[in-house]
Amino acid sequence: MSYQVANGMIENVHSPLVCEGENCCIHNPSAHSMRDFPQYFGRRGTVFMERQCPHGFFHPDPDDPKTKDWVERRHNCDGCCQGCYEGYPGKPDWWNEMHTPDQRLLVNKAQCRACGDIIQSVSRHDFVSCDCGAISVDGGVDYQHCSADSWENFWDLSIYEEINSDS
Repeated sequence: MSYQVANGMIENVHSPLVCEGENCCIHNPSAHSMRDFPQYFGRRGTVFMERQCPHGFFHPDPDDPKTKDWVERRHNCDGCCQGCYEGYPGKPDWWNEMHTPDQRLLVNKAQCRACGDIIQSVSRHDFVSCDCGAISVDGGVDYQHCSADSWENFWDLSIYEEINSDS
């Protein structure tokens, strides 16, 4: 069985009987706010489903079981997924104001307010945590994943370049 997504075809998809009675990003999506966004699978070498919002951001599909425990739900985000992940309210408002699709990441860096450590991810899949483990960054300049035990501890020191959409 195969399934069409925005970036191609997924082959050998599980039978609808496997997920019967449960939410599934393929056979039985829940009524989350991103349900009508296009689906992408395996983007950037991942093995999970994402939804692309109208603003150009990719959000983990809340009905994909591979994202249920995925700590990197803290993705570069515009807030379209707010409330989609049980137990995870989304990034704080200040994050959404600072990060837009019209920006290119040049330096992926943060400081922990708990221990003072400054951390920087310099390459793809370079997952770095501060000394006390309260914050982490990942992705180098390819993508920005970050996490924090409390966003009060996270001070974004990343550097961005505006992308000129007129050219």
